[in-house]
Amino acid sequence: MSIMTSPQRALRFCRICKAKKKACGKELPTCSYCFKRGFDCVYENESDTPPISDNVAEVFKPWSLTLFPMSISTTTLGRTMAYHLHYLYKVVGQSPLQAGKHFLDNFQRWLPVIAPRRLDEHIELSKRGLVGADVSILLLSICLVTLRSGGDLADPLVHHTAVHTTVKTLYAQVQAMMHASASLVQAGIILSAYEYASGQIDSAFISIAACIRMAQVVGVDTAYNRLDAVQKETRLQATSEWNLWWSIIVLERFILLEYSDAGRRAPMAVCPNFDVPLPSDTESNGEYIPTYCTMSSSTVQSSSGLSSFGRQAQAIYLLDRCLNETNQSEQGDPESQLLKLQQLDKDLQQRLSVFMTQTPHEPGLRCGTIATVIRSLYILHKILSRAGSLPVDLDRERWVKSSEAALETITKIMIDVAKHHLDYISRSGVDSLAFCCACNLRVTIKYIEDRCKHGYVCKSLLDDMGYLKTLETVFNRRWRFN
Repeated sequence: MSIMTSPQRALRFCRICKAKKKACGKELPTCSYCFKRGFDCVYENESDTPPISDNVAEVFKPWSLTLFPMSISTTTLGRTMAYHLHYLYKVVGQSPLQAGKHFLDNFQRWLPVIAPRRLDEHIELSKRGLVGADVSILLLSICLVTLRSGGDLADPLVHHTAVHTTVKTLYAQVQAMMHASASLVQAGIILSAYEYASGQIDSAFISIAACIRMAQVVGVDTAYNRLDAVQKETRLQATSEWNLWWSIIVLERFILLEYSDAGRRAPMAVCPNFDVPLPSDTESNGEYIPTYCTMSSSTVQSSSGLSSFGRQAQAIYLLDRCLNETNQSEQGDPESQLLKLQQLDKDLQQRLSVFMTQTPHEPGLRCGTIATVIRSLYILHKILSRAGSLPVDLDRERWVKSSEAALETITKIMIDVAKHHLDYISRSGVDSLAFCCACNLRVTIKYIEDRCKHGYVCKSLLDDMGYLKTLETVFNRRWRFN
């Protein structure tokens, strides 16, 4: 029997409206309720098969990488991925609800890729098998990035690396069979971040590039155009998508810093113009509230009104500026280039001071912003401390000493940060660390070791380097499994 009464209407309610007891408009191909919330709207025929039982789901081992036939229907693909989702969570000994809470409390505080209310809805619908294949992949990626212990993790087939391979393979298959979506972009960011944290920089570099192109196809890179929409739901959705795009921008920068020492590769995800609103992770009722503050209108003094992620965006603009100006430091007039670097140093130090005093006192470590500025200062003063890069007619010794003093200051800041973080994670767990933490730890440790090699020995720095190495070890034990 056909499900349609006309080319515009379905005969029955869609699966989601029926499950949530909502009045379904029955519009085709997507009802208005599902359209507004970004759900995968499915109308079923009477002949559609019922949900599969738990016993049958045993055939979908998380390490089974059998390719799906390319002619598979959207409904069948969604159901198949739901089986993989169900079984993988069962085997690792946690639930999507537990993983989702852990994700929001930790990963999401660094990169707010999804509105909390939307994630809660996805998890609730997944219990009934009512999510599309892309949402199942998103929830599988969250399982991967929150995976700690339990279930059959002692089995090598369910080790973190096996789970990563499984999730990434399923992600690639779904990506090949359906249109790009925000959920696939979100899953791609999480997978790329996992690869970055676990030291798989080549894989992370490839994954983030594919994620960027998919995000551009979906249109999240232009979501700022809808931030002032009349409809509240549209504004909230646009804010969430704008955070998603900025999460890509932030993650790509840190991957590039690892992939090439000074970040010389130009990023694919370009920062918006200064007159475009900054992102916002200010939350109300599980949704992100937009901010209309732009980089051009925000000053050091007014940045206190920004959200944590808005300040992270400010720091990324400064990082891009730092990379551009240091890469051009040997081009053109040396004196004018040096004046630019001087001003950059002043701006970075001023921002760092403000960010360190304005970080909101709320659960979780909001250290991504400060980490970005500190990394920028290391890059800048690494250039300035090389006497050979300074103009001949300048007082090279004075400049070198000034930069060395600045490097020592930010190194001491990093040591204080390490002490604070070690205390914090002893109570809240290592997952509260932003993934960019390890990058700065390695840079700081290398700076101290290089200073010692060149005959400069500061006993206090050497004594305190143990805090840096201890925190690095804790991070690596959590994320680096090889």
